[in-house]
Amino acid sequence: MKNLLKISLVASLLFIAYGAHATDDLLVRVKNSNEKSVSFFLNEAKVMNVAFYTVNDDLIYQQNVRTTGAAIKTYDLNAFPDGDYKLKVEADLKLTEYQLHIEDGKAVLSKPSVVNLLSAALTKEKSIVTLDLKNIAKEVVDVQVLNEYNDQLYSEKISEKTSLVKKFDIAQVNAKELTFVVKTKNKEFVETVKVQ
Repeated sequence: MKNLLKISLVASLLFIAYGAHATDDLLVRVKNSNEKSVSFFLNEAKVMNVAFYTVNDDLIYQQNVRTTGAAIKTYDLNAFPDGDYKLKVEADLKLTEYQLHIEDGKAVLSKPSVVNLLSAALTKEKSIVTLDLKNIAKEVVDVQVLNEYNDQLYSEKISEKTSLVKKFDIAQVNAKELTFVVKTKNKEFVETVKVQ
């Protein structure tokens, strides 16, 4: 616990000293001295996807990060030539995007823009799977159910006028697992459940 407190205190001072941008539980800063780098301070266990893109959305680098507690993760930017980039961090059903400008050995990070990702609740009780779409914004939702071979077993377009809770009885389904795919215009939710 003392180590966690020390890490938190040191990280907080570093972020204040170098200037940082924060969301609810993620602090991001850029260091420009002898090394160009971007550092993330996580104050709790987290699974996140970190990706660097060109301004044309071409992927340069991507990593899935899993921490078990408070941690600092640093990415070296020295190999990046001068120019503009995007840094995208996906965690906790949120996509946080930063604009990153590198010029003459210095990196500048914009304030974050945060987008809530699609959140659907999927529960299984005995042979009944319930898909709750009430948290999704009022737009057309495409729901598909696929078996383990990606064969489509069910498909429906759902609007706000139809029921936003769907129940599926999977007792008679001839499959080992089912994948539920929920798509809106620019968001996607995918979850797989075991049939037995």
